[in-house]
Amino acid sequence: MRQTWMAALMLALALGGCAIVQPYRADLRQGNYIDEAAVDEVKPGMTRDQVRYLLGTPLVVDTFRPDRWDYVYEFISGRERKPELRKVTVFFEQDVVARVERGEGGAQLTEEEQALRAKNRVIEVPEPAKK
Repeated sequence: MRQTWMAALMLALALGGCAIVQPYRADLRQGNYIDEAAVDEVKPGMTRDQVRYLLGTPLVVDTFRPDRWDYVYEFISGRERKPELRKVTVFFEQDVVARVERGEGGAQLTEEEQALRAKNRVIEVPEPAKK
């Protein structure tokens, strides 16, 4: 009888300990680390090489919009599992910096880019022919 109680107590302690002690989860970092001081140094009129020297190689270079470089950084803490997203977009005109936009989750689009994006999403379906 005493051995049964002891076994039950050991089992309860072992299973109860699983709820208290959580497994280790490593921090997850993805993308280009964005240093705010380096972003502050990017000024209109700088060349692509100067921007690459300050910020590194861009994570995303769009084939259809080569005058836009996107730098994205995501950090997920192992304990909190709460993502932190940073994004910097550098726009070029004639191979020099025109503007730099920062934001969480995405840079703001110009009116022309918004119109182009909206136009590309519209799907026109013809009405079926009447017999």
